[in-house]
Order: sequence, then C-alpha cells, then structure tokens
Amino acid sequence: DEYMEVLHMMRECEISAFIFLQSLLEEIELDDEDPDFESIQASLLEHRLITTVRIVQEVNPKVLCDKVITHWNLSAEVEGKPEFRVEPVIDDDVADNGSANPIVRPKREMYSETYTLEAQQDHSLEIAFRSWALFDAIISSAEIEHPNFRETEKSIERERDPPEIFNLTLWKSADDKIFRKFTADVSEMHASGNKYLHFLFGSVEVVRGQSGAARLQKLHFLVPKSIRVLKDHALVEEWQESCWKNKVDRSGNEPKLDSFAEAVQQEYVSFVNLQYDLKCSLWPLNVAGDAIALAQYVGALLTTAIAVLTVFLYTGAYTKHPVVDQEDHFVKPWHLDLIRMIGLLQLATMMMWTVFYVLAFSTYTIATSMDGWKEDHKREVKQLQNDPVWYYMLQFQFFISDPKLLICCLYTTISYLGCFVNVLFFAPLMIDVCGRVGIVAKAIEAITITWQQLVGTIFFSCVFQYIFLVTGLMIFPVGYGFADHPEVYQCQNMVECLYAHFDYGFRSAPVWQDENLNWIQFTFDYVYNLMIILILVAIISGIIIDTFADMRASANEMDEDQKGKCFICCQEQPQLERQGVDFQEHIYNAHYMWAYARFFLHLSEAPDCDLNGPETYIKSQLSEQNTTFFPIERCLESEKEAADVSISDNPAKLKHVHPILDEAKVVATTTDKLKMTASESMAEVKELREAVASLLVKIGTIQTSATELTAQAAANGEGEAAAAAAAATAAAAPGGGGGAGAAARPS
Repeated sequence: DEYMEVLHMMRECEISAFIFLQSLLEEIELDDEDPDFESIQASLLEHRLITTVRIVQEVNPKVLCDKVITHWNLSAEVEGKPEFRVEPVIDDDVADNGSANPIVRPKREMYSETYTLEAQQDHSLEIAFRSWALFDAIISSAEIEHPNFRETEKSIERERDPPEIFNLTLWKSADDKIFRKFTADVSEMHASGNKYLHFLFGSVEVVRGQSGAARLQKLHFLVPKSIRVLKDHALVEEWQESCWKNKVDRSGNEPKLDSFAEAVQQEYVSFVNLQYDLKCSLWPLNVAGDAIALAQYVGALLTTAIAVLTVFLYTGAYTKHPVVDQEDHFVKPWHLDLIRMIGLLQLATMMMWTVFYVLAFSTYTIATSMDGWKEDHKREVKQLQNDPVWYYMLQFQFFISDPKLLICCLYTTISYLGCFVNVLFFAPLMIDVCGRVGIVAKAIEAITITWQQLVGTIFFSCVFQYIFLVTGLMIFPVGYGFADHPEVYQCQNMVECLYAHFDYGFRSAPVWQDENLNWIQFTFDYVYNLMIILILVAIISGIIIDTFADMRASANEMDEDQKGKCFICCQEQPQLERQGVDFQEHIYNAHYMWAYARFFLHLSEAPDCDLNGPETYIKSQLSEQNTTFFPIERCLESEKEAADVSISDNPAKLKHVHPILDEAKVVATTTDKLKMTASESMAEVKELREAVASLLVKIGTIQTSATELTAQAAANGEGEAAAAAAAATAAAAPGGGGGAGAAARPS
C-alpha cells in the first residue's frame, strides 16, 4: 500500500511538473490601447523566446518522446490489447536508449485497491498526453524559427549548468524518428485513422487579445473521459452529422461559428454526458446506441424480406371478406406462417428501437426543449418552479411531441397490425427502407418539409373546385362531365357533385354534351383549364420540385464547403496551400472542428481552479456568447510560413506557384509583344512628325510666295489706278491731252 501511495504521488507530481512547464509558454492578453503596449509586447515575445530556448536546451527530447510511447502502452487504450501496442524507438545516434525500454505493469499494481488499475491507466494516459503536448508546443512554435534563436541559445546565463545541454537538431531528430512515428502508428492501427488521437489528445487555436493586439495561441487539452469512452459512438456521430447539416447557419463566417458554438453548448454537452452515463450503466442500457443502430438495420432487412415474400406468395385479388381473413390468399398455410414469423421479428426490432430511443434521447430532448422554453418565457420561469404539476405536464408535452419518437411508435403500431391483423399492413414500412437510400431520402424530405404548403395549396384547389361547381349550377341549365366520367352532370345533390369534382376535376377540363359551345361555356372551359389544370396542379408539383432542387443545391454546397474549406478559419483549400499549408493536415489537426466541440466540453466539466489563463478567457467568452476567439482567416501554420519559410522549400506552395508562373510567362510574352507594337508605333509617329514638319516648311514657303505675289499685285494695282487718274485729268484739260499723258506715264 505504501508503494502504491508513493507511486500515486510520483505520477501526480510528474503531471504537475508538465502542467508547470506548459504554463511557462502561456501568453497574457494584450491591448493595443494600453500606453505601454509596445514594451509589454516586446517583453512577452522575449519571454517566449527565452523560455522556448531553455526548454529546448534543458529537456531531453528523446526521453520526452519515449515517455509518450511508454505511458501510452500503460494506458487503457493499449493494456490488454497487444495489437494496439506502439513499439519504442531505439535511436542509434543516441548513446543512452534506456528511456525506450518497455515497462510491464507488475501484479501488485494491477490488483491494488488503494491505487486502482483504472486510476493508474488514467494517469498514464495523462502523462502521455502532457509529454505529447509539451513536445508539440515546442516543435510547432514560431520561436524555433526565429532569426535570433541561435543567438539567444548562446546568450543564456544560468546559475548552474544542467548535466547536459540539448539543441534544436536533437529535437527535430526526435520529431522525425519518434514523435511522428507514434502518431502514424496509432493512426494505422485504428479504423478511424488520424481522427483516433483526437478522441484522446486535443489541440485548438484561439485568438486572444484586443483588436490590433490579438495574438493566435495554440492550446492543448486532455479530451474529457466521456468522449474517450464514446469513441465512434453511433448516436454521437449521428448528432454531429445532424449538427453539420441542420444546425449550422451558413449565411456567413461569423454566423456559422456562432451557431456551431451555440449548438455545442446547448445540445452537444448534455447529449454526450447522457450517452456517457448510459454507457457506464448496466446492460442493456450501456449498449443503447448500438442497439438502435442494429434495430434500424435489421428492421430494414426484415421489412424488405416481408415485402418480397408477400409479392410472390400472395394470391387472389379483391374480395369482400374481412381484413383479418387472409388465409385464402396463400396457397399453403406455412407461407402465411413464414411471413408472420418474420413479422414478429420485425415487431421485436421496432419495439427495441422505440424503447432504446426513449432511454437514449428522451431525457436529452426534454432537457433541451425545457431550456428553449425557459429562454422564450423568462417571466414564467418562477411560476413554473413553484408549480410542480405544470412542470411535469410540460415535460410530458415535450416527451410526446418528439417527432422521432412518434415515428418509432407509428412503426411499432404498423408492425403490430401486420403481425396480428393482416400482413399487408407491413407495406408502409417500405417508406422507411426507401428513406435509407440517399436520393430517395431527399425526395421524401422534400415532401415532408413542405407539407404545410402542399396542404394549403390542395385546400386552395378544392375551394376553386367548389367555386366552379356553384358557378356552373347558377349559369348553366345542363351540367357537364369530365373525360374519365362524362356522367358527372347526373349528380343529384351538392355533395355528389362536389365529390365528383374532387375525384375527376383535377384530371381533365369539363366535357359538354353539346359540341357547339357558346361564348359562356368557352370562357368557363378556358378559365377552368387555366386555373385548375395548369396553374394549381403546376404549383403543387412545383413546390416539391423546387424544394428538392434547393435541397440538392444546398447539399452540394455543404459538400463543397466540407471538402474544400476549413470550417474554423473559413479559408479555402487553394488559399491555404498558397500559404504553404497542407489542407488535409490542417482540417484534421490544426483546425479540426470537433476538437473545438470537445474543448468546449472540457471547459464545461473542468473546475475553474484547474483551468489555465487562456482556458479561463475562452470560458468567460462563451458564457457571454462571444465567439471572437475563433481564428477567422488566420492559422499558426500560415503565419509561421509567411514569417520565415522560403517558397522554394514548400511543395504545397509550389503546387499553386506553377500555374502562377505560367500566367506570368503569358503576361511577359504579351508585354513583349506590346513593347514591339509600341516601338513600331513610335517609329510610325516619328515618320508622321517628319512628314508634318516637311509639310509645314512647304506651307511656309507657299505662304511666303503668296505674300510676295500679293504685295506685287497690290503694287501693280496702284500704278494702274494712278495712270487712269492722269488720263482723266488730261482729258479734262483743253489742248493738253497728249503732253500731259506723256508726262504722267513715266511718273
């Protein structure tokens, strides 16, 4: 007993030491409005760098990774299951491989009553997790890629040197040889692959800080025991599928994450805890989920078998005997007995489905419905607490109004009628079989979700039939029939006429006894065809077709969203891979959506005193319905790559760089062509300028010549005017014409 108590204390001390080491890497919340923001941020970054350097130098990475494997093999995940054992790694480059030696639990530990085997296995798993989390926090940190990392290693001053100084090379070697091998081995051993570790070891990325000071931080947490026990639980997986399809608001990034967080807090947490309580109960309560899945599968097979046997063994047709007299329809009595025997099995599966559904879902359904009612009727909550009768009546109302429970009861009733009344009653159960086929299930859903619209449209159609009937009775002396029943006009009262209209009036337009129609009959026929045959029938079919098309488009959109876009950071695959991030690794490790759901479950279950600073911050944000901690458009991998990784060293980046380079080559070729064209254009412009200059010179010469000619012409004009004046003067003077003219001409 003393040995076991010492062992117990040693393991708790080891866990506490790991928690302390991880706490050294925590970051405080920053606020860029703080006057000392820059100095605080610089101090924080320096602290993280120095802490990372000291852990790298003072913690043996080989021992840390060996501790992950050793304690993993001592946990409940492996002990008693040798096929899931992870073999330790012997590193030839390391002198001491003692930490890799396997440990076998002695009998005194297995049968101890003071420190039970279950508690030992839980502690072993937690030590494996703490070792895994510390190694992952260091090897994935941005500080190890910091340009000052090497200088900081050399500048560290210690009061006392450790026995051995380690370096980043040894850490990366341990990562390649041991840490990644452990992850790969565990994934290969289990059917769920790389999702298996998410049921045990969790990590999330959150944003913490105010506005411009918001920093992205990675948090590690041990997944709650309820999830560890319910790995691959059918009902939990069904809830997750339902949440993804029906409870997430896809109108935007923030509404999507808000609705997801709300669904997890209000439904997922309570549902998982209920299933865990059932799992820990006695048989058969601990197999409720598996029992429901088995009942649904076997029930579908039995229903199909009954339908096939009925088709081939049922003889005869319509008879007037009572429904319970069915022996006449089977050639041999054992044919009916065979179908009834299968029917009894079918009834048993339906009853099992109903009973286990009540056990597995009713408490959860009542609790969630009651929470919703309290949210909508806050003023009446006190009155409800003081009135137990009303409280229980409300619970009963929520219990019987569960649609899935009503369907289970309906299927059970149909099976009972098929067993003890007539085997033909089993026929409606084929709808459930069809509902298990994807495309048919969508068609059924398209009808069920629009039933109110369909009922309203059908009622509207019946009203129009009534209006047409009374209109015909008022304005026509002789009635009309329909194509399938021309004698409708012979009906004796309103009920018979209306019944005939409902039966035949949706198939064809009125048929008149006289082929020569007057304009009133023609108008009546035309309006009837337009309203009843064309519009109303088309509306009914259009509602179903449009709903089905919308559902298919929505399903395709969800499928594309799931396969090509990260749910948490809302970045698409090409966008992430251009930043150097492997998309599949990203969505299943860094930003696995259900890791966040399990993180919220962890926060709801863990005592406040056990939460660290960032966890306390997230819990307070959730209580205020604030989801700004989700890393929208951010992830540590891309920020780390953007800070320090060359594009040529990253195949994920090169995958998207090649198309860009091809486009760049096309742009360069086009640019060269444009340059050549521009050069040719410039040469042509130059030639045009020279031609224009030559033309301007010629025009200038012409203008000069024209000016001279104009001046000369003006001079000639003045001389002729003077001669004319002299001649006129000479003519006016007597006897002096010739002398004057001779004297004036030379002048």
